[in-house]
Amino acid sequence: MQFPQRNRRTPCADRMMRRRPDLNGRYPGRFGAALFVLFVICLLQSSAASAADAPTSSGAVLHLANDGFVAGELRENPAGSAIRWQSPAFAAPFEFPLGSVSAVHFPAPAKLPRPDAEWCFELEQGVVLFGSLVSWNSGELVVDAARIGRIHVRESSVHRFYRSRDSGDVVFLGPSGLAGWEISPARG
Repeated sequence: MQFPQRNRRTPCADRMMRRRPDLNGRYPGRFGAALFVLFVICLLQSSAASAADAPTSSGAVLHLANDGFVAGELRENPAGSAIRWQSPAFAAPFEFPLGSVSAVHFPAPAKLPRPDAEWCFELEQGVVLFGSLVSWNSGELVVDAARIGRIHVRESSVHRFYRSRDSGDVVFLGPSGLAGWEISPARG
């Protein structure tokens, strides 16, 4: 006794079924492999493009107020109302209005110079200045800094100063008192 065959397909139907996804949404055979290779190529190109868009550590980076950035170098601007920036991506320097710029980061030198000055001045906002005390009168200190020149500093802006000759490297002292520290809960 012969049982009737169910779901009998013709050769044409077999070819069509090979091109359609199976029940799980996958494409069987060569078409699925080609689709996977195409996906990998697109993924590699997008990761290479995003790596090329990242700022480099070898040069300066201009950060914009809209969270954008562009690597390049600062150019002279006689007007002073904008920042002129030359990027390798620009044919000529581009002028950014001051309001659209949030920061400019310059690379640190490979080796920081050792301060060769008589005094170390600790100023407001954590600024440290090395130089010679030229004069101190009427609430103002005049400091001669090696790379900057003479600077006039209000006495109220100076937190402390001390002799720095042969004192070694600068040591972090932290905020004065407990006022500058933040207290966080203990981890348990």
